[in-house]
Amino acid sequence: MSVIDVTGIVLGFVFLFAILGVAGALRSRAGLDVFVTRKIVHISVAHWWLIALAFHETLAPALVGPIVFTVLNYISYRKSLFPALEYRDKTANLGTVYFPISLIVLVGLSFGGYVPMAAASIGVFVLGYGDGLAALIGRTYGRRTFTIFRNTKSYLGSATMFIVASLISLLIGLRLHGGSAALQDLVIAAVIIGTAAMLLEMFTPYGVDNITVPIGITLLATLLPVTRSGAIAVMLPAVELSLRTGLLALGLNAVVALLAYRKKSVSESGALAGFTVGTVLFMASAGLWGLLMLFFLSSTVIGKLKPDRRKEAQAMEAKGSRRDAWQVFANAGAPTIAALMYLFGGGQAAVFAAIAGLAAATADTWSSEIGVLNRRDPVSILTLRPVPAGVSGGVSALGFLAGVFGALAVALAGIPVAQSMGLSPAGAVSLAITAFSLGTFGTVLDSLLGAGLQTRYQRPDGSITERPHANDGSKYIRIRGVPGITNDMVNFLTTAAVTILAIVPAL
Repeated sequence: MSVIDVTGIVLGFVFLFAILGVAGALRSRAGLDVFVTRKIVHISVAHWWLIALAFHETLAPALVGPIVFTVLNYISYRKSLFPALEYRDKTANLGTVYFPISLIVLVGLSFGGYVPMAAASIGVFVLGYGDGLAALIGRTYGRRTFTIFRNTKSYLGSATMFIVASLISLLIGLRLHGGSAALQDLVIAAVIIGTAAMLLEMFTPYGVDNITVPIGITLLATLLPVTRSGAIAVMLPAVELSLRTGLLALGLNAVVALLAYRKKSVSESGALAGFTVGTVLFMASAGLWGLLMLFFLSSTVIGKLKPDRRKEAQAMEAKGSRRDAWQVFANAGAPTIAALMYLFGGGQAAVFAAIAGLAAATADTWSSEIGVLNRRDPVSILTLRPVPAGVSGGVSALGFLAGVFGALAVALAGIPVAQSMGLSPAGAVSLAITAFSLGTFGTVLDSLLGAGLQTRYQRPDGSITERPHANDGSKYIRIRGVPGITNDMVNFLTTAAVTILAIVPAL
């Protein structure tokens, strides 16, 4: 370790402890709320990255500071070592520990040569300034709020994250390229990164956004050509995103999400989740996005057929007809992860897995939505005894056939998608057969999991429901199932299993 490295380590510690000292003084003498002092530290600590860039050229010395402060911050979380950082109420979380953990990851990726230093810099400063200012401005001035995953956010705070993250991306892009890159390209990249930062912060509760935001933004920035300067020594994704493709993905999915919300097909959180899922799938392949639209539009139309016949089934369900974020990710989360794998070098197999996952989601949804229209009650897939319409695990001939046709629709629509990825006509047909088979298997698996694992409750009148409590908050009695296994969880496990089964043979 050189003298310069040692100097950088010492200077880094002096800088970080000075920040904590100032924040502590503001807390004890100026009477600032711990929320404010915590965010002051949050924003200030991001500047440690400049010290690391100035003094360190190798991995090991750059890791010292983040590793030490991961340990110290955890001790502080348990013992209030740094009072300016710690909440003492139900809002307490490990966000201060996740921050240095994210720095460890980003140091490893950038100093190890896996991602461009500019991309990691964007990730660090979006975490510091974007997340910090979004929280401060959102809490102080944000009046209109929304809830995602039991986490309340303000529209103003989310807008702040978008603006700050976009500006950081634009400034670093200008600093890196100067006049060698078109300003239009830098602006498009900034909008893409700003949108991604906003969504990551929205959907990640309990302080974990201190990990998902910087790492997610760094990986996204690595995909964008404007963050690259020279060759990267070790690993780069196999796909380089077209900036205009990214912008088109944002625009199209914003329109679809807004229309779906206006038509009351999705809730606020569902619209945001759909926007996120749709954008990722479009960036991976416009064909995948088309399959997602086939799933969403067909399910929406089918769900509106004969509403009078659905009342009994809807009384069983834990949620209404408007899809929320949980439902969106339960059905499309696994295919979206497969699409992300493709973007980061997963190859054609990842796209094919996404097709199979969407086939399973469509099959299950068609089976459920059409099955409840059957004039006879379904039977349990495990006991073959009649069960009320809408009970998870209940099957009927009509519902099963609907699921088969749902899987077939996506499989057939997936043929041109597969051909666009370079498969021969015969190979594309083979893929369609596999997707159809796995999609059909998915609807059976969903029924098995629903009948065997999904939680059910009993109302005072003896009727069965998936709802854990009444509208007035009074709790129902759990009579069967594994706690925490909801219909959304069953759907996610099903699509995840099908997606994995599709991709494993190619690994």
